[in-house]
Amino acid sequence: MDTSGAESVDADAWLVPAGTKPDALVVEDDVAVASIVRTALEQAGYSVMVAPNIAGGRRALREFSPRVVVCDLSLPDGNGLDLVREMKALPQPPQRVVVLSGGSREVAAVPALEAGADDFLAKPFSPRELVARLSRR
Repeated sequence: MDTSGAESVDADAWLVPAGTKPDALVVEDDVAVASIVRTALEQAGYSVMVAPNIAGGRRALREFSPRVVVCDLSLPDGNGLDLVREMKALPQPPQRVVVLSGGSREVAAVPALEAGADDFLAKPFSPRELVARLSRR
């Protein structure tokens, strides 16, 4: 699926590089943000898939068990915090989960961290900072 110039992603679509087992999942419905995150992660050596909603994120988690996840809070089919809670309860949860939000840092960060996120970034964010936060052990 071509994400350049598009405003939204098909709600049932998700992007997986052909012939790969992605180790990074981006759950983000804003195509511009998803593209920035994907490019930054690919440049850092990750194999990246993008899911535009919680349903796609759940499916990707089941099928690929990605090592790292970047998840937006505001998604078309619900709150990203629900997905964060679910993924942290998995038998093999992702090693790092970073939540993105356009909301106030304090108002959004505390619930994200309480839900199990390893880190939080407010939009707009630095792609380099995102990669550094994901790479932290």
